[in-house]
Amino acid sequence: MERTMKRKKRNSHLGFGMLLAWIFLCPAIDSEGATRPKNRGLIMEVVSGVNGAKALIRLDGPQVMVPRGTHPHPSLPIGPFEATIRGVVRIPIRADYRFSLIASGASEFRLESGLVIRTEVGGETSVTPYGQIDKGYMDFSIQFQGDSSEADSYVRLQWGDMESPLAPFPYRIIGFNADAVGMKELSASEMMVNGRNLFFENRCFKCHVDDSDASGNSGGLGLHAGAPDFNGIGSRRNAGWFAAWVADPQSIRPNARMPKIFHGSKVAESVGDIAAWLGSLEMDQDPIQTTEGERESGSQIFEKLLCGSCHVPPGAGVTYFDPEKPMIDLNHVKAKFPVGQLERFLLKPFAHYTSTRMPDFQLSPDEARNLAAYLRAASTLQSYPEIPEDASRIDRGRKLAESSGCMACHDGPARNQMVAPTLAQLAQSSWDTGCVGKNPASHEMSVHYQLKENEIQDLQHFARNAKGVLSARAPYAEVGNMLSNLQCARCHGAHEGFPSLELIHGKLNPEWAEQFIAGHLDYRMRPWLEARMPGFEHYAHDLAVGMAAAGGYPPRAASTTGINPEMAEVGRKIVSASQGFACITCHAVNETPATAVFEAPGTNLGFAGRRLQPEFFTRWLLHPLKVDMSSKMPVYFDKGTSPLTRYFQGDANQQVEAVWHYLLQGADMQPPVFENPQAPEEETFD
Repeated sequence: MERTMKRKKRNSHLGFGMLLAWIFLCPAIDSEGATRPKNRGLIMEVVSGVNGAKALIRLDGPQVMVPRGTHPHPSLPIGPFEATIRGVVRIPIRADYRFSLIASGASEFRLESGLVIRTEVGGETSVTPYGQIDKGYMDFSIQFQGDSSEADSYVRLQWGDMESPLAPFPYRIIGFNADAVGMKELSASEMMVNGRNLFFENRCFKCHVDDSDASGNSGGLGLHAGAPDFNGIGSRRNAGWFAAWVADPQSIRPNARMPKIFHGSKVAESVGDIAAWLGSLEMDQDPIQTTEGERESGSQIFEKLLCGSCHVPPGAGVTYFDPEKPMIDLNHVKAKFPVGQLERFLLKPFAHYTSTRMPDFQLSPDEARNLAAYLRAASTLQSYPEIPEDASRIDRGRKLAESSGCMACHDGPARNQMVAPTLAQLAQSSWDTGCVGKNPASHEMSVHYQLKENEIQDLQHFARNAKGVLSARAPYAEVGNMLSNLQCARCHGAHEGFPSLELIHGKLNPEWAEQFIAGHLDYRMRPWLEARMPGFEHYAHDLAVGMAAAGGYPPRAASTTGINPEMAEVGRKIVSASQGFACITCHAVNETPATAVFEAPGTNLGFAGRRLQPEFFTRWLLHPLKVDMSSKMPVYFDKGTSPLTRYFQGDANQQVEAVWHYLLQGADMQPPVFENPQAPEEETFD
């Protein structure tokens, strides 16, 4: 309680550098000045305090975090910066609203109504009183300053009406307008970022090194990946598949990132030589389990794990390719994998390709064997033509792999001997020939990517502006591309138990999220669901930091050392069946199971304190349906009041804080009270 009182006093005192101006031009605000936004999201202009350079970028909401040591934009240097977020918000109904501005330093929020909120250097939070705003569209802006060379720099704007807790603007009610000049500047910034992403995704940096980064390695969020390891690959894949894949990767997988290298009349001979060499690269392995798996059980696993979200099942009879939602056809897996190797791949997808997009579902040996049995049995493509092997052919294949650029991306028992232009030299190139040229067939051996015209233009724009940009890290700006590459939205927001990505950005403590995404937790959050969250170990850190940054949160969780034992005890009583909300009916608490799940089980409360962001938890508990309309969680509070008047005179916010202190105890939480004895009528907590 003492800590709560001190916090109240601190938040109400202007001496901590927080200045609030609540200005109404008229009692009811006329919002006719704003126009319906033509573009989704918001636009942020960032100006570097180091060199004065400017860049624009789209945001999903009025919040952003630039962690210490990272770049305020991929094209801007680390250091001081000023940023302005602009957009239009649609006020859904005429009502009384309040706003909250949370920032690491000097910031200002302006609404077309005349509302102004400011925080000064060192400021934390400013909250307005409720004020009436009319329905309609309103322009707004947020200005803030930061210095990413010294500290985390962030800003978060939240709002709420009388019935809703403070929360970010939903994506569906915001947008932005920009004149022709503004859209041209935004387009140029986006071309640079898109080109940089393509440069990473297609592993261009493996050959075309940045003169300012001699290592050739990207600092971008996890996109400095390589390719499958050639060491021992002859034991893991069939040589016939090598030949088909190298001949034309996109004929097997339309969205393949592997370029086509060989052209003309000698394609079959060249790819056969490389396939013979790769097939000769064998490795020692444990004996293969020869027991055939259960096909029907494997088919059920395929359905339960939602494999069809990313894959066309084998034997489907159709090969459907949507450029916006690329699917990987599994009809070739029997011809691709030797007997027993598909099971090994399913058990450890990252074993020989750390940056593969195939996640680890942490299958049991039986699950892997059954799933492999189903995939092999359902595949209609039984085999590829065999590749004869002899010493001379294997030697020719090795030399081709060295001279064609294969070893620039792949590790293995050979050396890369292909010399490519540097990134600076690419900027001076006409781009009519080479990797994205229009006439690759003019050379029998020439790396060629089958890119769209707009992708080539983005790459060209990036190359012309790439000095010092390749190794930049801007987590908030890069995470969207990573989520898209990993196809996370195929499950999140599309299937039960997978919350939308918009919700996750401001939900999870990034340190917990990293362990969760990597698949390193020894428990499941929703064990009752047949689907499960797979592990993306290589991408876990960058995804966790990037999603937190996009939500306006730092890469590290706030300290939990300030747990108030008295508040925590009140929180335990609120969670209990005795004199509380009986949360334990649906929620387990560590080893204490839920007592009587009615409609839908809840997650274990023992993990909540280290799993959730405090602001999200407060929003969620005050009104879960405002956060997620599909939630089965009941609403206990009404306009800031609680039916449990015995605790803090029914103050909902203080009760939520008490529950949070209880949850912060984690494994040390005392079990809730199950019985419901007669309680003293006069007992109160304040």
